[in-house]
Amino acid sequence: MKCVYAFELSNTLVKIGVTGNLNSRAQKVAFDNQSEILNVHHTSFCEDRAAYIIESDCHKTFADKRVGGEYFNITFEEARAELERRELEIEDLNIRVKIGRAIYKTSGGSGDRRRFARKVGIPAKEILDFEEGRKIPSVIDIVKMAKACNISADYLLGLIDKPHDINIEERTPADKDNARKLNALRSALHDCLY
Repeated sequence: MKCVYAFELSNTLVKIGVTGNLNSRAQKVAFDNQSEILNVHHTSFCEDRAAYIIESDCHKTFADKRVGGEYFNITFEEARAELERRELEIEDLNIRVKIGRAIYKTSGGSGDRRRFARKVGIPAKEILDFEEGRKIPSVIDIVKMAKACNISADYLLGLIDKPHDINIEERTPADKDNARKLNALRSALHDCLY
């Protein structure tokens, strides 16, 4: 698990990055820059891929104010506001990452992506977008992948850990809640498809 942070340095720069250990990272940044860290703000810890997506988006937001690497000539308040705005995206990104990981495992990885794409009838570029969390598959895409691979749609949605395990008794309370929320969606999908 990682977090995205903003450090305000006494040299007037702000560093935006990702770390798994905020304290040791702050010490290293202060030492490397021979500067004091005046303020720190960070997102909650989340899936690694989600943290890197948020970091990349923040870097793009402030690209015109980049001094070099992960250092920006912005105010700490600007950085904090951007991270607070991105904090709202973490749950969504965590879900995207879980879905992407399940699709990646199902597709067999990059070497088999084209074959998998032909098998399920979805363009390989879209499969890659799903795997990397840039795009969320539609319900129809989930159904196509589940049917073509004879696996549970719950697995592809990141609700269960095993492709064929649909035992609701083994799910966590959060998984059970998500499963209940999906029942209405499944019912509507079933009505549309059959």
